[in-house]
Amino acid sequence: MLGTADLDLLTEMMSQFTDLPFFVKDTDLRYVAANKAMAEIFGLHHASDLIGHVIGDFLPLHIARHYEALDYEVLQSARPTRDRLEPFGSGTAQWLLYSRMPVRNANGSPVGILAVGRSIDAGDGQKGKYVRLAK
Repeated sequence: MLGTADLDLLTEMMSQFTDLPFFVKDTDLRYVAANKAMAEIFGLHHASDLIGHVIGDFLPLHIARHYEALDYEVLQSARPTRDRLEPFGSGTAQWLLYSRMPVRNANGSPVGILAVGRSIDAGDGQKGKYVRLAK
């Protein structure tokens, strides 16, 4: 179980970084913490609008499944994924460079996932460069 006080502190700290999307999900992949930068990716105004939801509530099912598979990979392996570059949103002009880490309980078992990313604009003909980098 994720501690509420810890999540509140982490959320408060990450809310200061308006250009770094951040979230924490539980083992059911429901958002339990996020900042405004993460909410804005989905066109939401408040981070609290994400809490209790899954990514499939905001994205088409085939895209949501892709991101859920990435989350499950980290949960099941209990190993982080660092500096992964992926297109995000409609079209591929927007990219995210992110890292996902398991959140562990006192026994070391994964009880959630934490992710932090950076949005990268691939406008001005840079799309091909990011596609090659992602591969």
